[in-house]
Amino acid sequence: MIGEPGDNVFVTPLDHHAYYVLVDDLRIGDDELLARYDACLIQQTSWSSRQAVVKVTRDLDRKALIQRFNVINREIGDPVITGLRHPFRLAGFRNMKPKYLRDDGLRPFVRPTHMANRYCPKLAEEVRSIQPQRALTP
Repeated sequence: MIGEPGDNVFVTPLDHHAYYVLVDDLRIGDDELLARYDACLIQQTSWSSRQAVVKVTRDLDRKALIQRFNVINREIGDPVITGLRHPFRLAGFRNMKPKYLRDDGLRPFVRPTHMANRYCPKLAEEVRSIQPQRALTP
């Protein structure tokens, strides 16, 4: 057994072709987020919290992506999150944070509200606009 009964369950995708950008504790609605970014996952993580994952190709400059990721979380998510490779909750399991235990003994299940296996060209475009230009080789 990896964890103990009652532990939270997280996933950190490791992919040779994509980065997965977590926007935690969303402060905007799903429709507004999807109007801005093509999220591959939005999920309800507690009674009142949601998180989104936005997928982009790995050909982007990592430092520029981290810079943009931090701005997005400051604007619409959790400003404390700063690392690009950040775990997110696994759907189907309960959020075991003590603050979410209700008086009736229930805890919230993590449940997806939007799923689509897609990359986000808008985020990629934003990152490319700030990433350093690579020297062209003849």
